[in-house]
Amino acid sequence: MTELEKMKNGELFNPSDKSFLFPLIKSEYYQMKFNRTPLWFQGKRDRIAKRLFGALDGRPYNIFSPLIVVFGSNIHIGKNVFINSNYLISQRMKP
Repeated sequence: MTELEKMKNGELFNPSDKSFLFPLIKSEYYQMKFNRTPLWFQGKRDRIAKRLFGALDGRPYNIFSPLIVVFGSNIHIGKNVFINSNYLISQRMKP
């Protein structure tokens, strides 16, 4: 069983395993782009957020930078969401 499979099953796992590398790099890339994009470029932030998060279910939502996420593809943002600056979202991957 791989370390990624162990995590998905809720078992103890080694987070330094290679199977975590691509999801972490992808998350890091899009959160850096999101955090560097000014709030008034909302269209660009929307496009980046759609790639960073698992779902972006519409407006209105407000997310202030910096935002820190781990495996952002598992985060679902709904309507009327407010996320203040320096917010950390850490979650396990879905099976």
